Amino acid sequence: MEAEMHAPGQLPLSNEIEILRARLEEAEELIHAIRNGTIDALAVQGPEGPRIFTLKDSNHAYRTLIEEMNEGAITLDQKAVILYSNACFANLVNRGLEQVIGSSFYDFIPTAFQSQFEELFQMGWTGKSKGEIPLKSGTGVLLPFSMAMSALQFDDIPVVGVVLTDLSAQKEIQAIKNLVDIQNAIIDKKNEELKYQEIARKEAEQQRLLMDAMPQIAWISEPDGSVSNLNRRWYDYTGADFNPTSWTWSDFIHPEDMHLTFTRWQHSLDTGDIYEIEYRLRAANGVYRWMLGRTVPIKNKSGKITIWVGTATDIHDYKVMLEELALAKQQLSTKNEELNKTNVDLDNFVYTASHDLKSPVATLQGFITYLSKRLTGRLDEKESKIMEMVQHSTDKLLNTIRDLTEITKVQKDSYLEKEMISFHELFDDVKTDLTTLITKVGTVFIVDFQVEGIIYARKNLRSILYNLLSNAVKYHSQRPSKVYVSTYVQNGNTVLVINDNGLGLKPVQLTKVFTMFKRFHDHVEGSGIGLYMIKRMIENNGGRIEVVSEEGQGSTFTVYFQN
Repeated sequence: MEAEMHAPGQLPLSNEIEILRARLEEAEELIHAIRNGTIDALAVQGPEGPRIFTLKDSNHAYRTLIEEMNEGAITLDQKAVILYSNACFANLVNRGLEQVIGSSFYDFIPTAFQSQFEELFQMGWTGKSKGEIPLKSGTGVLLPFSMAMSALQFDDIPVVGVVLTDLSAQKEIQAIKNLVDIQNAIIDKKNEELKYQEIARKEAEQQRLLMDAMPQIAWISEPDGSVSNLNRRWYDYTGADFNPTSWTWSDFIHPEDMHLTFTRWQHSLDTGDIYEIEYRLRAANGVYRWMLGRTVPIKNKSGKITIWVGTATDIHDYKVMLEELALAKQQLSTKNEELNKTNVDLDNFVYTASHDLKSPVATLQGFITYLSKRLTGRLDEKESKIMEMVQHSTDKLLNTIRDLTEITKVQKDSYLEKEMISFHELFDDVKTDLTTLITKVGTVFIVDFQVEGIIYARKNLRSILYNLLSNAVKYHSQRPSKVYVSTYVQNGNTVLVINDNGLGLKPVQLTKVFTMFKRFHDHVEGSGIGLYMIKRMIENNGGRIEVVSEEGQGSTFTVYFQN
């Protein structure tokens, strides 16, 4: 078909309108024919003469498909003139198909987006391009589209095929989805809040039951310190009204304890520190009892205090007991001072008495000795026996007085100057003094001094070692005598051990072994004050002595020195 061309403005207006109407009818018929596939080719007059465009060929099925698709489909020439448009695109932009085909695609693009389209359009000619751009509809409303372009060849004519997808529905769906998501989030949050409220309600109920089961007074306070819950024990103890606004803490706290109690509580509220104090709380019968108050802050994950949990534990009986113990301790201290004074007085008395008696008894002993010599041969057997008894009693009295003098020196010797003493050196010195006895018995010593020396008063340490070694040798059995002497460290203190294989002691004798003037083997000479004296020496210097013994097997004396 060939269309006759007329330039606008060359004919009268009425003629020109008729021509244009004829063209329009022709174009509509052509479009209808193209849609229905009733024509096979289209002749278009060009500068080089008429050109034939085949319409019904092997691609006819694809054109039918394009007409039926839900996306807009158009082809553009190099000037962006729409050479072809499917009906869907015309519907999307709310225009007639005759208004679309032959028009410039720029007419549909807002001015602000034309440069963006130009960039996509040029890329489309070189291959493919894709982007989003708004287009103007017939009503002037801007509609969002996704646009995909590809360079094509139709009958050797280069064109750009464009597929346009309306994004309005997608955006509306996304907007609805976003709204639904927001609503769901609100519902989820509300459900979560209801869930937490239910959990909190159950926890509060369990907390209330737990608090009521507690034997102590218990309460819960808000972060500002205001009481929100009190257990049954509070009301039972104080007799307070269940309405917390009808009373205050000051109604029950002892006036003398009020200032310190509230000052410390305010400090805990200001700092978040645990609150702990002892105060007196008035009971329903008006009697004040001592309480141990303790309040602990409960914090959330961010460290913020949510509540305070407090308890008041009745410690009145304990406080009374402490006061009684303090009074008893004071009285005991006074008694101890009196006893110490009495002991000092007794020591002084014994020391003075023994010192004063020593001289006249020694003189008496001399007179008796002199008289015994003068009467030798003049007394009968009975008289001689009596004289011997008097002599023996006098000697024993003098020895006892000397022993008493030594005992009173023990307390005074506690203040002797201390020095570093070698156990080896002191052991050899004591052995020298006991040479006669050791030789007579035939005692063998096994020595292991893991501790070489100790800081101690030399006189006292020598008395301790001398008494223990001499006893170990003196109270030997029939078998060969062996004495083991050792030192070692235990808990930072020096320990001296003297073990023998001598006669040993019965269990009943062990409790009296350190008693003054107590002796268990009369066949051996002794006064019975040696172990008593060294025990006092050791204890006066903060140490202790222990003994383990078995009759017929031997004894072990262990001295624990305080370093």
